[in-house]
Amino acid sequence: MDSAAACPPCPRKALFQKQRGVTSKHSQTLRKSGYEKNDIMSSKAKIQFEHELSMNLKALDKELHLQRLEQLRHLAEKLKEDAWLYPDFEATLGI
Repeated sequence: MDSAAACPPCPRKALFQKQRGVTSKHSQTLRKSGYEKNDIMSSKAKIQFEHELSMNLKALDKELHLQRLEQLRHLAEKLKEDAWLYPDFEATLGI
């Protein structure tokens, strides 16, 4: 005869039980390792803040650069328009 059929069915452990809270043993282990939930969350927030700050600074630098280029373009056009008012300084110096 089959030996498995002779013994009663073995109880099975439930895979999903209710969640246990964090015990003092767990919190002590976390504190010793230096990883508290607040530390991890603050690190994540700090990284996000630094990333957003760097992206905003890049966008601002680009915008300021474009403004400077536009101002230089207007200045160059103004100098071209006024160039006929002034004699060539090289001709005046005899160079």
